[in-house]
Amino acid sequence: MTVDKAIAARVIARRKEILEQESERQSGELDVREAGRYVERKLRSVRGYLYAFTKALNGKFPGLGYIETHAGPGITTIRGSGRLLLGTPLLAVTNEPYFTRLRFIELRKGRAAALAARLERYALTELDARVINEDCNAIIRNALSEFPSTWPTLILMDPEGLELDWTTIVESGEHPKSELMIVFPYGIGIQRVKGMEDSPPE
Repeated sequence: MTVDKAIAARVIARRKEILEQESERQSGELDVREAGRYVERKLRSVRGYLYAFTKALNGKFPGLGYIETHAGPGITTIRGSGRLLLGTPLLAVTNEPYFTRLRFIELRKGRAAALAARLERYALTELDARVINEDCNAIIRNALSEFPSTWPTLILMDPEGLELDWTTIVESGEHPKSELMIVFPYGIGIQRVKGMEDSPPE
């Protein structure tokens, strides 16, 4: 797929502007998510897929949907360096072609409030983007009900541990045009559980 250079230039400039503004504001005003350098590769992959998804489907359907089940505060800082990166929610709202409707689910109150504040600052007013401060496992069906069956809907699931229920994955896949992108946190929760299973019985 060829990249539209005009779109790329516009999106890169907008994201750079947001990071500059966030760097100036960093004084504990809003939550940020701290992560290791591995997150750069993850964000690069998600960023590329957001563009590919909307570029391929733009204009072919009545609308395009986007849901995140573990959205976070919208800004990530690289541990040890203090460098800021846009989290997946801000990558989604600045992506072009645009999603028609976006829902960001975040259980932690501080993170949800931080993301809502950042969406108010940086998301275009015409975007239907909203934060839901709930457990995704409890409300995924309600969230999906906001997306018509004729809309291709990308659902990003990026848990930090083992808090994502299998039933949530199943229900997400039941949307007629859903596409799931699941980031497995192998280096965190899954590895801990594997270690417990591999331990000899006492």
